[in-house]
Amino acid sequence: MCRSFGKNVTWLADMERGRGLPDENTLQAIADKLGTTVNYLTDKTDQKEKPLTKREEPTELERILEQQPGLMFHGAPLTEDDRAKLITAMRAVMAVEDKKHKK
Repeated sequence: MCRSFGKNVTWLADMERGRGLPDENTLQAIADKLGTTVNYLTDKTDQKEKPLTKREEPTELERILEQQPGLMFHGAPLTEDDRAKLITAMRAVMAVEDKKHKK
């Protein structure tokens, strides 16, 4: 794991012994790799999950979900809670896809 951050294999052991700390860029890279935030790693928050990035413009599917009151799923109408969960899940998938394409 140390090598994936461009560090020597003794780097982590040195930090565990109190001999140095990661710089800001390395700490951010660690947080990204673990799917969390720098604030969580540095005990500034208890929220482990990285917040989802919100897109400015709704996607076509989001617009359909928001505008079509009669949508059904497995024969039952979608509730407002179902719609919100679907949109949250779609944004999570899109955030992952965006991140893959930025690499």
